[in-house]
Amino acid sequence: MLNMEKKQWKARLRQLGVAGVLFFTIKGILTLTVGAWLLNHLGCSG
Repeated sequence: MLNMEKKQWKARLRQLGVAGVLFFTIKGILTLTVGAWLLNHLGCSG
């Protein structure tokens, strides 16, 4: 029983790790996109 719980906990941790990597990747891409868009628009209008 204890071994099974340990295995589930490890699987859960791995799932969280994958979700975290995906989240930070998407967040990074969004930040870069918004930053580039702002620079472009501010540069053009300024």
